[in-house]
Amino acid sequence: MGFSILYKRLFRLQLLHGYFLNHGNRLENFEPSNNERFKLSQVLEFMPLLKSDRILQGHRMRMIEESNGICCVIRVTEKSANGNTSFAPLVPLESPTLLSFGIKIKDPNWSNYTNLRLSPNLPSIFYFSNFAPGGMDQSPNLGLGILDYQTGRAYEMGELVQTDTSVFIATRTVNQDSPPGEESGPNWEKIQLLSDENRNKYASYKDRVLLPSKFRYSFSPLEGVLIKEGSFSLINSENTEVAKIDFNEEQPITSYSVDFSDVNTGWYTLKVTSTSGYKDQKLIYMNDELYDPSLFGVIEIAHQTGLGDLKILEDNGNLLSDESGNHSFPTFKILLKNRYTYWQYVLFKGQSITLPSVAEVKFYEPSNNRRLVTKKPQPMTFTFTEILLQSDDPQTGDINEKILLPNPSNLLVYRDENGQLYSEIFLPKIKI
Repeated sequence: MGFSILYKRLFRLQLLHGYFLNHGNRLENFEPSNNERFKLSQVLEFMPLLKSDRILQGHRMRMIEESNGICCVIRVTEKSANGNTSFAPLVPLESPTLLSFGIKIKDPNWSNYTNLRLSPNLPSIFYFSNFAPGGMDQSPNLGLGILDYQTGRAYEMGELVQTDTSVFIATRTVNQDSPPGEESGPNWEKIQLLSDENRNKYASYKDRVLLPSKFRYSFSPLEGVLIKEGSFSLINSENTEVAKIDFNEEQPITSYSVDFSDVNTGWYTLKVTSTSGYKDQKLIYMNDELYDPSLFGVIEIAHQTGLGDLKILEDNGNLLSDESGNHSFPTFKILLKNRYTYWQYVLFKGQSITLPSVAEVKFYEPSNNRRLVTKKPQPMTFTFTEILLQSDDPQTGDINEKILLPNPSNLLVYRDENGQLYSEIFLPKIKI
């Protein structure tokens, strides 16, 4: 009699990064087949946290790295009844069971090409789960979505906000109350999506929720607003204030340390207000045991009832199956947008040019024709992006005068006095 050991996938987790998978400003679908040679393990590391290592071992489960994330496999037994085959864990997985995984950054240039706030209000880290609070269900995406525009606070370049119909990205520091309109404006660029499928599903500052009970909050006031007096309030899911800390300083402050250690671990809305008009509101998850400032984020996958399309096992404890009765498993996705920067081109020493009207760049300063910059911020990308300098002249027959400018590397991003982010490229001598 033969003996075999059988493992099946329990779930897959994909962290899909626009820098590696999208084609700049030409294609944004976060499709792994766009860059099949990419391995996420080159830039990020996944690891079990807390008791999860013991749970994996005790239930004959393994975490396996894949090109764009991880999968979890589990040892199973095969059952047959009425001509149908099903699979059950060899060691039953009790409900509820929680698996926690940490994400650690390996690439020192990660923040140069990932759309993160450079100066966040909170020292929070990202948190993703298949049991998000408030009934949020964007299956198979684990992100909470994108925040609506809030008055009373400033935005830095790269922050995302949504309207009823569109997603916008700040193109500079927005330190006046200036909500986006229907189309792009001086402060906001409308993101052109290939389809509506990914709208409001990017991981964003809204997902940066995991905090300790003691933390320091950094204010981001509008221009001219000084902060001396105000309060921090914690509101629970029943819209009840469970804690409040008031502050009143003689001199203006830029940050303040708060201590909510008397409050239970859990989900809250943090409301920050000042008598000078500053206000901010953010969903947070306070958990001293889970928080680790060395991590980029934490992912928690639960087996429990009531998860709908986000469940990892059937209610009877068997592995999932499709309509035909074949084994299936959920693929959870996290979509990370690439950072937008203005691409600045420094011409070859001694060269100056005259720009044609079709050029997608302009002179950085009217008096300096040796430094060019893109007219719009561009998404940093691993693949080639077409930045047009000169178009082809159809009247010259076989001669092609089209000139495209190259992408910048991800080694350097800097911010000017207006809060605009730039990537710099030194060009060889070009014929135009």
